Order: sequence, then C-alpha cells, then structure tokens
Amino acid sequence: MGNKKQQLWDNMSTLIKDDTLSQMETDILVIADKALRGGIDDRRIARNLKHELSFLSFNQPLSKNMVPFFSELSRLYLDYGRRDNISI
Repeated sequence: MGNKKQQLWDNMSTLIKDDTLSQMETDILVIADKALRGGIDDRRIARNLKHELSFLSFNQPLSKNMVPFFSELSRLYLDYGRRDNISI
C-alpha cells in the first residue's frame, strides 16, 4: 500500500473520533476500519466504502469533514480495470 493510501486510512481512524460526523458516517467508517485491521484488501474496502458513502449522500449531505476524505478516497481508488470504467 502506498504512502498516500496509508495516510488516507490513518485519516479515517482520526475521523472516527470526529464529533461532527453523523452516526451513520461513523458507523460506516468503523466497519471499514475493522475490515482493514482484519486484513481485508484495501481496494475492496475502498470500493465498499465509496459505495456506502455515495448511497448515504443521496439521503443526507455528508459532513464537512467527511467530504475531503471521500474526495481523496475516490481519487486514490479510481477502480480502473472494471468493465464499466474506461481508462484512457
């Protein structure tokens, strides 16, 4: 795992303690953190995390501290190689 990706996951651990996040956001991050510590592949965790946060954002706006994390997560884990994602 690259340095930037490791920094992202470290930021997630800090965000879990952030009181400004909604309970749903915190719950989603806690599940991802447990999976990461359990040895699950970081790409799989990122894919699930992006899915859960995207779905949540349809129902409520993400907290202001969650938005930069979600943006960086999406930037670092682009999901190239999937059939529905064309890379140039």
